[in-house]
Amino acid sequence: MDVYLLLERLLGSKGQRGRSHLAMNRKSDREHKVASTEGEEAELNTKDSKVTLHNLTSPPQEPLVQRQGPAHGDPVFLLESSEWYNRIMANGQQGDQPEARLLSDENRFREIVERATEVIFTLTPDGKISYANPAARKLTGYSPEELLGREFTAFIVPDWRSRVQLFYQEQLRELKADTTLDFPIITRYGLIKWVEQTMTLIHHQGRPDGMRALVHDITERVKAEEARKKLKSMQADFVSLVTHELRTPLTSILGYLQLLLTEKGLSPTQTQYLEIINANSRRLRQLVDDILQAGQLESGHFEYQPVELELSEILEEVALIFQVHALGKGLQLTSKLLPGLYVCGDRNRLIQVFSNLVANAIKYTERGSVSISMVPEADRVSVEITDTGFGISEEDQKDIFQRFYRSPSREVQKVRGIGLGLYITKTIVDQHKGEIRVKSELGHGTTIRVSLPLISPLLDPFSLNK
Repeated sequence: MDVYLLLERLLGSKGQRGRSHLAMNRKSDREHKVASTEGEEAELNTKDSKVTLHNLTSPPQEPLVQRQGPAHGDPVFLLESSEWYNRIMANGQQGDQPEARLLSDENRFREIVERATEVIFTLTPDGKISYANPAARKLTGYSPEELLGREFTAFIVPDWRSRVQLFYQEQLRELKADTTLDFPIITRYGLIKWVEQTMTLIHHQGRPDGMRALVHDITERVKAEEARKKLKSMQADFVSLVTHELRTPLTSILGYLQLLLTEKGLSPTQTQYLEIINANSRRLRQLVDDILQAGQLESGHFEYQPVELELSEILEEVALIFQVHALGKGLQLTSKLLPGLYVCGDRNRLIQVFSNLVANAIKYTERGSVSISMVPEADRVSVEITDTGFGISEEDQKDIFQRFYRSPSREVQKVRGIGLGLYITKTIVDQHKGEIRVKSELGHGTTIRVSLPLISPLLDPFSLNK
């Protein structure tokens, strides 16, 4: 049974002037049908009797609502308006058997709400509790009777009280039918618990006339999330410590290797060995740097210094860096740049983004070319890095920006890497309020498109972060 359906049937009658509902539920030995709903009388036909409700005031909005029942798709008919409910109550007290059956159904629904494990309460228009079911005692320590007439915000942790009040004031102002909010409360015994509260407006004659709440205790879920965040922070701190400790000796090793390689009198074999050591030491330092940066991105300790930048200058520098590398593989590296387009960003980080993308394009292209081009848009500019390499399968395209992901394809596995480059690239692009997309087909190359928001060269770049 939908708990909100029960609330409409039951709790609306408990508020100041809230709607009340009477429901006819399915029974195995009878069927409910509506014969007429027009005018001032309505007939309810069952298999063994016909009930006519006379002189009922027409309800303000929907006099009769049909909904699916709790099982087997049986219809449930709701007669809305507190006046209808009161008239039927009066008929039932006079001993009319069919109406008495309806009231029996109402009592069963009432029992379900009273036994619900979730806390259910209603508020008057001025925010005071007008009903609370017994589950409130387990959550708050207060009995339903003790809660009546008290403002529900009195149980909210003081630091949260104002923001919760503002949240529900906005719901009333904008007439939002339903909202959900998580916040901490203080129990009778001083314990702090976290709750998830779904608040629904109650209407009377088309106007808000109180609120109805369904409350879940999410304390354990919040504790688990806090523990996960703490563990994540500890992991980030550990990675940062280890990578820093590795970086220091690596810097010394690389420095001395450079000195050795400039020594005279080295044999060709000695020079070859030193170059191998040098290359692998540089690769190890790049790995350490990537792990350190990934940890910084995860923990939020990411240095970002936005300034006004002409994007073509950044790309021109990247193209110059990789020109020799591309020629060394027999590839043609071309660029089609557009001057005068400005973005707000961190210069070093953007150079890192496009360096990663161009390096990957060269790395995974055996023959052909790699190109860098700029495509202007309305209020953005896109940079496309296109290659004639292996291409990326549709399956791999879904995961290539995930941390430590590497395609299982033979072509990719032949190239060394740990799967952090594109993860770092996407994270940096996201922090620049940009987008990164991939378009590729196996055997037909790849295009990676980075889109960044444009700014006017006269605009203060720091204003974009306010």
